[in-house]
Amino acid sequence: MADLTARRYTRVQLRGLPYRVTEKEVSDWLREVADPISVNILMEGGRSTGKAECVFSSAKVARMVAKTMHMKDIGNRYIECFYGVGPQSSQGQTPTPRPNQTETSSSSIMLQDCYFYQFLECGRKS
Repeated sequence: MADLTARRYTRVQLRGLPYRVTEKEVSDWLREVADPISVNILMEGGRSTGKAECVFSSAKVARMVAKTMHMKDIGNRYIECFYGVGPQSSQGQTPTPRPNQTETSSSSIMLQDCYFYQFLECGRKS
């Protein structure tokens, strides 16, 4: 379990990608901050969902990438970056909801995690 938790925090999920973007283009874009270990564009029904999961060498690097690249553009699209979002999912699968969670969409899980971690980060800076 500790290994799964550690892997979770080396991840950054991207949302809002152009549908024709390649993994190489995403990787090159992220290199502005750090080299990703892997980039996986999520597909559903053979088409891009506009989301990608990216893995970095450490939680510190992943957090820095999410913070630095959040709301930056690829082409004419701004990209949302979420740090430590969900377990590694297979393509098109929604992450397993937490106990007592009524809404199960991946977007709501991503937003809940994003706000939670931003809150934690703000609390540490005081």
